[in-house]
Amino acid sequence: MWRAALPLLASQGIAVLAAADAHAQPITMEPILELDWRAPPECPDGTHVKARVEELVGRSHAARALPARGRVSTSSEGPRYRLDLVVGTAPPDERTMADPDCARLAEAAALILALDIDAAAHEHEAPARTTPEPPELAPAERTPERRPRPRPPPPPPPSRPATPERISLDLGARAVFDDGSLPKTTAGVAVVAGIASGSFALDIRGAAYKGRFTGGPRDGAGGAYVDLVAAGLDACMQRRIETTGVRACAGGELGRMETRGVGIAQPGSSAALWGAALISVEARPFQHGVVSPVVGLAVGHPFSAPNVVIRGFGTVFEPPVLFFRTYLGLQVHFF
Repeated sequence: MWRAALPLLASQGIAVLAAADAHAQPITMEPILELDWRAPPECPDGTHVKARVEELVGRSHAARALPARGRVSTSSEGPRYRLDLVVGTAPPDERTMADPDCARLAEAAALILALDIDAAAHEHEAPARTTPEPPELAPAERTPERRPRPRPPPPPPPSRPATPERISLDLGARAVFDDGSLPKTTAGVAVVAGIASGSFALDIRGAAYKGRFTGGPRDGAGGAYVDLVAAGLDACMQRRIETTGVRACAGGELGRMETRGVGIAQPGSSAALWGAALISVEARPFQHGVVSPVVGLAVGHPFSAPNVVIRGFGTVFEPPVLFFRTYLGLQVHFF
């Protein structure tokens, strides 16, 4: 009885399989990316970007489509094109890039999306089911273990132009103490205007010093007063250490040194050229504020300076090889 039914069952099974094969539909690949891309006409469009992503990843990687939005805009400042890329929804991953070439921005976006799709595929990939190996199979006939596909390299960062250094202007006043320029230690007042950009600064200053007396004949009762007025220019290298600005400067000054005789047989006045070279160091605490204090030390060498001579008595003052100045003041920053 069973032997008589076997041919009938076999023919029915073959008919069912043939019918199922006739009605089978081709398997369609699900999209891996839902991209909303907007860009100027001269830039690659969304179709180009999606095709590049599929070329890098392959359409079989994604368990579900990755939502993404890209906006390419133009700018009159800095790089011409700017890309705002938002990937995913919970929470979205936002990136901003700029480059003179929008094609490079499109390539960078494709690489970033490919990396995100590949990472999502590995996170949602179900572990492979293992089936017992039949005892009759030899080890050489086993199916090789599936290895994860290597990820594409990260995109190179878009080139960005260097940010121009900001220019700042300041104006200040200083109290100066001088030792060596005049016959005795004296005080003076200086006004300084400066311009700075990055690590370089330029200062213009003008100063007047209180006249000092140098004695001569009549047991020092006769002599002369010596006055000095000068203007100078300093070139400085500056550096900021936390909130304090530190400067090292080199420059020079030109001025007028005037003498007036007192208590001598033939009192009179004379004036001569004063010229000197200087180097200095200074500190400006709280430089980030609108008003900041300034303290510094300068060393100078006079290369043009008159001697004070009283006729019939001789030289009563001769400028030294070096003079020293210290100063303290306030500096106001305009911008």
